[in-house]
Amino acid sequence: MRLPTASAESGVALLTNMYLSLKIVLNVHNGRNSRNHKVHNIPQDTRIRVALFIEKVDKLTAYTAQVQNLGGLFGIIRNTQEELWRTHPEIYGFIVTYRLFILESEGIALYPIPKKGQPTRPTFLDLPGLSDTWHRSVEQLYKQMSDFLALTPPGLVYNGEPIPRWEILKTFIYGEYIHTTQRKALKQWENTPELYEKLLSAFASTLAFTFFEYIRPIAAVSKQELTSPQPTHQENRLTSRYWHLIERNEELS
Repeated sequence: MRLPTASAESGVALLTNMYLSLKIVLNVHNGRNSRNHKVHNIPQDTRIRVALFIEKVDKLTAYTAQVQNLGGLFGIIRNTQEELWRTHPEIYGFIVTYRLFILESEGIALYPIPKKGQPTRPTFLDLPGLSDTWHRSVEQLYKQMSDFLALTPPGLVYNGEPIPRWEILKTFIYGEYIHTTQRKALKQWENTPELYEKLLSAFASTLAFTFFEYIRPIAAVSKQELTSPQPTHQENRLTSRYWHLIERNEELS
């Protein structure tokens, strides 16, 4: 076990002081603006895209409550006969909205997966007019989601090639629900029943995990962003300094 160095310890102390200073400034800021109710000036296009993202997440959140937080979705995929699961209303109802978060052409795509090729960086991350706090929080969640989708579940190999989670999403959604670009690949998987069963299970777990662990938290951060007052220059500088110290402290520890 690696012991913290003196530099790391001093970094922790500095972070603590910075956090307390930031908390004091933000408390003053929140108190001031709770009286003024001034929301910062977000460009209209940015506001529309963020609001649409939130709307679709809220729609899926309400939907998942009806299928027991997607536990019902797992059960449907496990228990429904193979020829019926594709058209099952609970599965189709979820995917028809979820797909907006991976379609390259959608302005709210969080993990754009083109019909052919590798995933690309979403333009949603670089929307102008949003706070540093929003950008840092969303960027962090996006990176975690990207790392998760790059993983290959155990035993998922076809023709000697590993099948990462993003490719599973792409093949099932583009091969079954949108377009027909991945139909051939999906049929090839189906011809290997043992592999196909594992892929189907990975598809369901990937849908659920990405929604609850990454997409919903980004919607929560975005809701706060649309209703929060504009930070002052002092608050922006303090927040940026705090994030910088966190990153540096992680390098030292």
